[in-house]
Amino acid sequence: MAGLFESYDRAATWHWKSNLPLSQFYDVAVDNSKPFYYIYGGTQDNNSVGGPSRSISGSGILNSDWFITTGGDGFRSQVDPEDPNTIYAESQYGGLVRHDRSTGEKLGIQPQPGKVEAPTPLELGFSDHDQSASAYPFVFCG
Repeated sequence: MAGLFESYDRAATWHWKSNLPLSQFYDVAVDNSKPFYYIYGGTQDNNSVGGPSRSISGSGILNSDWFITTGGDGFRSQVDPEDPNTIYAESQYGGLVRHDRSTGEKLGIQPQPGKVEAPTPLELGFSDHDQSASAYPFVFCG
């Protein structure tokens, strides 16, 4: 759980400030949704997530408006430029997931062989949005 915690008893107990939705992002991406774009990113020790940039609700953007695109220590996210419902999200050890925002379905598409020990670069194809590339220590295209 990310955010701000407070203790008055030398850290014996902690109170989470749930009205302050805070997290540290490694990297941020946006999509081309209308009327408001969505923001995506990997958060330190707290998944890769996505959520709206604005809301028409009188309460503003709520914690419940945000969703997890993949678990683990989140890293980079990329959004399909032709389909804002398709998000590619990374996690530690080279984990890679294609998340469908409209259905919530997640499909693991981690390159093989084996796991890696560091964040891996992730890029979507500029000329063909159905192509992606991930690397470490080799370049994987798919």
